[in-house]
Amino acid sequence: MTTTQLRTGLQHLPLVLGWILCLIFLANLTPDSLFEVPSSVILEASDGSLLAAQTASDGMWRFPLEGKYSPKLIQAILTFEDEGFYQHHGFSLKALVRAFWQNITKGQIVSGGSTLTMQVVRLSRQNPPRTVWEKLWEIPRAISLEWHFTKDQILDFYLHHAPMGGNVVGLEAASWRYFGRSPQDLSWAQAALLAVLPNSPALIRLDRQRPQLLSKRNRLLDKLHAKGHLSADDLELAKLEPLPELPYRLPQYARHLLASPTITGRIRTTIDYDLQLRTESVVQQHLKWLLADDVKNIAALILNTQTNAVLAYVGNGPDSDDPALARRVDILTSVRSTGSLLKPFLYALCVDQGVIAPKQLLPDYPVRWGSFAPENYNKSYEGAIPADLALARSRNIPAVWLLRDYGLARFVHQLKEWGLSTLFREPDEYGLPFIIGSSEARPIELARLYTALGRTALAPNTDQLPPLNGLSRGAAWLTLEALAQSVRPGEDRAWQQFGSGRKIAWKTGTSQGWRDAWSVGVTPKYTVLVWVGNASGYGRPTLQGFSAAAPLMFQLFRLLPPTTWFPEPVNDLEARLVSASSGHLASAFSPRTRYDLFPKNAPPSPVDPWSRLIHLDPQGRLADSRVVPPHELTPVKWFVLPPAMEYYYQLVAPSYQKLPPAHPQLPRETSNRLSILYPIENARIFIPIELSGLPGKLLVQAVYSGQGELFWHLDGDYLGSTTSIHQIEIRPDQGRHRLTLFSSEGDMFERSFVILSRQ
Repeated sequence: MTTTQLRTGLQHLPLVLGWILCLIFLANLTPDSLFEVPSSVILEASDGSLLAAQTASDGMWRFPLEGKYSPKLIQAILTFEDEGFYQHHGFSLKALVRAFWQNITKGQIVSGGSTLTMQVVRLSRQNPPRTVWEKLWEIPRAISLEWHFTKDQILDFYLHHAPMGGNVVGLEAASWRYFGRSPQDLSWAQAALLAVLPNSPALIRLDRQRPQLLSKRNRLLDKLHAKGHLSADDLELAKLEPLPELPYRLPQYARHLLASPTITGRIRTTIDYDLQLRTESVVQQHLKWLLADDVKNIAALILNTQTNAVLAYVGNGPDSDDPALARRVDILTSVRSTGSLLKPFLYALCVDQGVIAPKQLLPDYPVRWGSFAPENYNKSYEGAIPADLALARSRNIPAVWLLRDYGLARFVHQLKEWGLSTLFREPDEYGLPFIIGSSEARPIELARLYTALGRTALAPNTDQLPPLNGLSRGAAWLTLEALAQSVRPGEDRAWQQFGSGRKIAWKTGTSQGWRDAWSVGVTPKYTVLVWVGNASGYGRPTLQGFSAAAPLMFQLFRLLPPTTWFPEPVNDLEARLVSASSGHLASAFSPRTRYDLFPKNAPPSPVDPWSRLIHLDPQGRLADSRVVPPHELTPVKWFVLPPAMEYYYQLVAPSYQKLPPAHPQLPRETSNRLSILYPIENARIFIPIELSGLPGKLLVQAVYSGQGELFWHLDGDYLGSTTSIHQIEIRPDQGRHRLTLFSSEGDMFERSFVILSRQ
């Protein structure tokens, strides 16, 4: 190689190295290297409709990619910005020469000659000043874009990153902000306006420069008409459309779903758009009624029972800018007291595991366990009530008896297995009040627990999600049947119009202190949950599930198509002979019997303990061979409740027949007419010291079905007597005690209890 050749080669080395670097640059270009900017979070309904959105972390309305645009908008942009977009390879020499000549003749920059591809390059570089050197940089970069991406991808980059004025970036965000609609639904006038904005985004100041913006839009409309894209009539109508006024507020339906830290970008949900809007409207109307009583918050959730899909989500009332209403808190994911909403699951487990028969009588009378004395909602007692009816009427005392028999720790463990994530305390910390509201749960988890109950009843017919593990289809169906007996509020005509054509299994709940009012309903297709209260925890006496939450729940069900009822799972049920009086499995002494349905594989529940064989003398008196010759005795099967249950049961069941009067010579201890209500056997009781410094008092109670007087003794010491209302106050010392009662007719009853240390 000669010296001349070497010198010539060295002169071209920078050019060669430049092209090599250019090729390396082109080969490594990726979409991530273009736009490293945050995007807004977009929430869409199942059909793609916009539910809600929030600005990106930098405060900009910048919708993520994958938006869809109307052909009008695409045509308007190409006509205004780059008619040869689909023909060039990144830059247009003709456009650059024309722009150069225009700028020279005008003495200022009036045209850049940039293609859409070159504009994407400039946008990716945060819109640097328009200089010749910048233009020279954009050209090779534009060529690289054309190399790595399709035309449609490049167009998408422009559509999503073009500045549209203020904190609005991209044409999808602009369409919603300036016209309140999807970019798929724009008119020609709206499309033309959005097409011209990136060229001069400062003109979008809606309070000024409106004539310039209008003129620019109309010139583009004229050009579109000249090129045959819209008719003369369409042109005339388009020019009549006014410019937008103030920016629209973006939709904020189901907005609480945006609060999840796991949600980013564009999220397509299972929410039904129309149902969501109607749900929020109904909630808004209901809230107006509640606000008059200082109740400020509502949460509502509609799920597809069979798929668990969310169809409508109101995390905390309709949208509001009033911070006093605390509607920024998503109640559906917050922890709230459960009230009575766990009762159906305890009933289902007890029936499925043979703890009770589905319709057996449960105790319903005043009772106390230590310091815990549960009361029914209406403070009344029925003595004994069928288990399924106790569930339908949400009786507290039978539910507590049931939890005591089933086992608190056992029940808490099962609920954890079924998905309640908030049961973090030890079972003993909850105590027996657990079943009436001492526990907490997230409303969305409770709703899914009810959908799981519905799916379990449908088990062979659905396989999308597993049902409640450990619960049979038969037990789930019997539980839903019991819940369907619940009596709906009857004063309001709207409830009557709802009619019986829509069978719903539903349950209400009210927390202690009237802080949470609940109602949840289940059909084979839909599950609806409603919570009403104050997010702050402020209680109100009107916050009761039956009156505050249930009406709204049924209103929401009216928004839904009617569905059939859960089919009877004939292969998972079997009929068993039970006592018609007690509902227990029939014994040899049950006076009347019937067949009830049980889960097929459920262990045998208790046999009727309250039916027995008695003997009557010729006068119809209770007797035995000690006082009457055997041949004069008539054996009779008789149903008789324990005294405490009988005392209240006879008040609500006039058909109940007490034992006949006893023969005068029959020993009274066989009549079983006396019982101590409180304390229960071996109760461990704590009694605090009173403010006066004296030991606190203990109120002891008894029931007696006889007519005589009761005489009270504590550890052998006489305390006093009572008639009709049998209760007395005592001040026992620390330690074990024995309470003994005698009646004037010869009955006797004893009970032991322990007084714990006083403080």
